Amino acid sequence: MTLEQLFLNAENRLYNLGWFPWSSDARAQEREQADALCEDLSERHAGLPRLHATLDDARQRWDELVLQSTMLASRIEASVFNKDSDAAWRLALELDQTRRAAEEECERVGRLQRKAREAEEMILRLESRLAQLQEKLYS
Repeated sequence: MTLEQLFLNAENRLYNLGWFPWSSDARAQEREQADALCEDLSERHAGLPRLHATLDDARQRWDELVLQSTMLASRIEASVFNKDSDAAWRLALELDQTRRAAEEECERVGRLQRKAREAEEMILRLESRLAQLQEKLYS
């Protein structure tokens, strides 16, 4: 059996099953769209937990920086009360850096939240589109 015969035999079997792989009709295009949507949804669903994990890590880091800022402010007050201006100055500089880092992390959390929300909305839109296509195909 030649390669061409094998190919024609497989095409004939698919045709008998009601599937027309090389036809350009609308149903075939809709099936291709549904397959592409399924693949896209699968990839997006796989990426969503990673995005949520990154968001959780950023929130945790932000919480740690806010806590560290609070502790540094308390240590600065203690240094001022003990009249240790050198330690108070060093701690104030560290507090400034920590607060800047906390602000940056807060902005990062906001960006990640927007990105996660957009990803979830996109998944919902794609699922809706897939449901419409499947309804059209199988009704």
